[in-house]
Amino acid sequence: MILSGVVALPIADYSIAVVASAVDCRLTLVVILASLALIRFRRCYNVLIFSLVADTCIVSFLEMVLNFVYQRLQNMFNKVSAICFLVIALFGSACDVIEGPKVDPNGFTGTENKVLIEDFTGQMCGNCPNAHRQAALLKETYGENLVIIAVHSTGFATPVPVLGFPIDFRTPMGDELALYYEASNAGLPVGIVNRRDWNGSPLTRYANWGTLVSAVLSEAPQLGIGLAKNYDNGTRKLDIQANLEYFTAGDANHRIVAVITEDSLISKQYDFSIPAQEVDAYVQNHVLRTSITPGTWGIPVKGNTIFIGEKIEHQFSITLDPAWRPEKCHVVVYVINNSTREILQVEEIKVLD
Repeated sequence: MILSGVVALPIADYSIAVVASAVDCRLTLVVILASLALIRFRRCYNVLIFSLVADTCIVSFLEMVLNFVYQRLQNMFNKVSAICFLVIALFGSACDVIEGPKVDPNGFTGTENKVLIEDFTGQMCGNCPNAHRQAALLKETYGENLVIIAVHSTGFATPVPVLGFPIDFRTPMGDELALYYEASNAGLPVGIVNRRDWNGSPLTRYANWGTLVSAVLSEAPQLGIGLAKNYDNGTRKLDIQANLEYFTAGDANHRIVAVITEDSLISKQYDFSIPAQEVDAYVQNHVLRTSITPGTWGIPVKGNTIFIGEKIEHQFSITLDPAWRPEKCHVVVYVINNSTREILQVEEIKVLD
């Protein structure tokens, strides 16, 4: 009985090591625990031999049996060690690698609404810096719950090199949005908050943005958006995964849009709030760079009825323009009701953390 206990203990430890290795994907754990098992066995073996020293025949017999068992265990240990090191050499830490962007399907911050301000602006708009400053104050107040896109458009954004405005921040998407919402007719600075119709028009002045943002944030969200990205510095390819979770029912009119924005772009800017009336090295933030999804109005979320609690995944890819700095870029993803153009939810993530 004593002999079986001495032999069973190391074998039990070795079995546990194999299971732990399979579960934790750490093959080196097998080597460590197997080593401890052999040491434990050897100690038990020595104690047993010396406790039976009075009978030379018993000692010789037990020593022969225990040596045989020890050698078998040692051979098994050596084989397991060799296999472990071979697997580690071939696959390295492959168990820890996550290929492509991944989103925890339950990791939504969708328990509250998020708001998008689209600020129609231009370098030659002397009153637009006031809107920029108001947007920055609101961002400071609401943090991640507020997303801002600066849409450089209309004649105020047209480059005029002879006046010191050679840079063109306009985009096809921005021009289409400005045309659709008639931003030029309204006069800049002007913006839209969640593209919602406020008092007969979605266009609002920056003095009203705070009230409108607060109103949207007080409402329960219709859905949540979870984002993840994977950026390759070598190829400049950016992969984005968006997971949507619906808290209310949706329909075929729901569309998803993904865009790129960039911060800290330097250009000349008229600013009528200062005596000089212009700033040669003005910092432009949240500048719309391009649409990742086709066109201006995105693609269908699903194409038919969306049920309460339904989770829908979308994947997008884009190769960043060589002129864009990935460390200053963001991905903005939002869902709209295409029948009203209203934004239902928005989320933002940095290209590089």
